[in-house]
Amino acid sequence: MKERDRSLTSRVRRYVILAIVAWTALVAGLLAKDVLEIKSAIRDMAVRDAANHFNKDYATRLWAASHGGVYVPATEKTPPNPYLANIPERDIKTPSGKVLTLMNPAYMLRQMMGQYGELFGIWCHITSLKHFRDETAPDEWEKAALVRFEGGAKEVADFAPAHGKMCLRFMRPLIVEEACVKCHGVQGYRVGDIRGGVSVSVPMEKYFAVERKEILFSVASFSLLWLVGMGGILFAGKRLETQARGREEMERALHFSEKNYSAVFENSLTGIYILQEGKIRLANQLMAETHGYTKEELVGMDALELVHPEDRPLVKDFRERRLRGEPVPSVYEIRTVRKDGKVIWVQRRNTLVSFDGKPAVLGNVLDITPLKEAEETMRRQTEELLRSNKELEAFAAVASHDLQEPLRKIRNFGDLLGRKFADKIGEEGADYLCRIRNAVARMQSLIDALLSYSRLTGRSLPFETVSLGEIVREVMSDLDVLIESKGARLHVDELPTIEADPVQMRQLFQNLISNSLKFAPNHEPPQVRIHSEVLKEPRPGCVRIFVEDNGIGFDEKYAERIFYPFERLHGRAAYEGVGMGLAICRKIVERHGGVIEAKSLPGQGATFIITLPIKQEPRIS
Repeated sequence: MKERDRSLTSRVRRYVILAIVAWTALVAGLLAKDVLEIKSAIRDMAVRDAANHFNKDYATRLWAASHGGVYVPATEKTPPNPYLANIPERDIKTPSGKVLTLMNPAYMLRQMMGQYGELFGIWCHITSLKHFRDETAPDEWEKAALVRFEGGAKEVADFAPAHGKMCLRFMRPLIVEEACVKCHGVQGYRVGDIRGGVSVSVPMEKYFAVERKEILFSVASFSLLWLVGMGGILFAGKRLETQARGREEMERALHFSEKNYSAVFENSLTGIYILQEGKIRLANQLMAETHGYTKEELVGMDALELVHPEDRPLVKDFRERRLRGEPVPSVYEIRTVRKDGKVIWVQRRNTLVSFDGKPAVLGNVLDITPLKEAEETMRRQTEELLRSNKELEAFAAVASHDLQEPLRKIRNFGDLLGRKFADKIGEEGADYLCRIRNAVARMQSLIDALLSYSRLTGRSLPFETVSLGEIVREVMSDLDVLIESKGARLHVDELPTIEADPVQMRQLFQNLISNSLKFAPNHEPPQVRIHSEVLKEPRPGCVRIFVEDNGIGFDEKYAERIFYPFERLHGRAAYEGVGMGLAICRKIVERHGGVIEAKSLPGQGATFIITLPIKQEPRIS
């Protein structure tokens, strides 16, 4: 058995090595193919460019030939062509006495090619095996190409040195046409003969640079692909090797000696048993203690006798399907009955093995009754909490409705008093009337905040991807009048995108910014700065957002209590002037799985620090 296990492990390793070799060969082959395609594409690009230059020269020559050549002033650089001496009117004079000489197409093209090469570094050369000028003599490469034209070739393109550089040498033949006979007929050429050819030499430096860049990119891409594949192969190989070793351990467990049996089997932290043909064949001490039996009583017992009657059909179905080799859960939870009649919950983990040469089920049992009881307790507490939350929301709604009516009357009577008796109540009365209106607005704000606070409990959040920067810009737009009236300056750095409820995020920032404007200093305009940082430690995957102002600040001993305005109802004095706004902020942050804290000193402004997860699952708080 041991030798067989070693053979299995070694086979797995051999397969991994073969997979690595095959994967490497495949990636190398694909890379080689890609490199060849890149080189072919670069060559084709150079050939196309060379062909374009040839076509330009060829079209120029045809144009000149169609006009029988062109007359240009005779100069030292352009003397009369001695090979056109047989042409009548090779040289003519203009009415002013200026001497013009006839340039045949080849003569004209040769001059153009020389200037073009000096200007653009692309050398073109008109040549022939029957040349009359030294400058039209073919070099070795051109001579070989002209010979190939005589053999029927239509085009020649090769990489070869020219002008001290590696170039794409390209050449096509020049065919004698009717317009060419005027100058070359005396040389014995007829229409359709190959007069010579035009070669183009394109330097390859820029093409080779592009080629190297593309090849390097291809090498990097295929290297990354190879590494990913290698990672997958090594990961799969490691898993296969682990499974092979696990099989070895299982086989050893079934063939252990009496000493190993006592050390491992009996001292296991879970109950262990083996079922065969519906009977318990083997059980350890913890298995017996879990069910209140002795080991001797368990061995030979029908395993279904331990199972609660309501769960027996399920357990029997799992066992039969497992023995048939059908898919079935390996881990499940059921109720069992102890010898004393007590019902307990257990978690079973079963697998199919061979015992004494026959199929059997190897199982582990863990008593999870305390866990189930804790889950039931938590479920009841959750239901109670949800019920309390609903009652709080209902109370807030009723209270809001009952308060709105008298508040509306106070507002209306105050407005009526201001309209009818504005000229009689005097300055002091107008001041009292203004205070009444401010108190009404404050009361309305508190009612709205109470409703918002009650609605932040007991409901799942519709999380979605939101940009905090856009949220803040929307809030600033909503508060534009207030900001302008106070002359406030808001500085907002770039903020991240997170998963959150956009409505509650908008309320969070509106409350914080409004709070900063509310407690602004008297001697200077309010200033608010909002910035953030993505955390690596101690809470990776979170973002920390800072809302800083230059307001009146507060004593840091109240830094925690400002988020709990209801504490004054429990005998503790909350910070003076704190309302529901910061309590709502705390509730929003906590419902998003985050925390909020404040730092400040009197007269030195305040900083609110919000830590939120970037990604999260919806939850109920």
